[in-house]
Amino acid sequence: MKKIVLSGLIILLLLISVGCGWLGDFDFEVGTGYQVWRSSAHQVRIQPTFENHLIWGEEAPIIEAKVVEIAWDNRWVLAKRFPLIDNPQRPDGPQIPDETNPLYYILDTIEVVLYGPFDLASFEEKRQELGISDDLVLRPVRP
Repeated sequence: MKKIVLSGLIILLLLISVGCGWLGDFDFEVGTGYQVWRSSAHQVRIQPTFENHLIWGEEAPIIEAKVVEIAWDNRWVLAKRFPLIDNPQRPDGPQIPDETNPLYYILDTIEVVLYGPFDLASFEEKRQELGISDDLVLRPVRP
């Protein structure tokens, strides 16, 4: 009887841990050959898909964590991110986003060129220069 209860408890704990992973972490494709990759609450970045990473290697542009807003079409990926900084209250703990320092990026997934980081005004200027549609509106990152 103890073995059955212990086995049931182990299975339940496994299901809970797998379920939490599915609810919290995700990835989805954006642009051409790129994906949003979230591995934890603050580790949200834009990187090449696995197949394209093999082709481009270490030279492929990446928008590092923490990406908080995104817009995309088949060519362009627009992103807003808060850079991660050391937590002054927990210096040995995980880094936290610096919400006072938003940075903006434009990624051309066809030509494979990353523009940025920009402040908001410079981002809007570059966007106009590149002729990116006003229909692309930054929205919170969600799968």
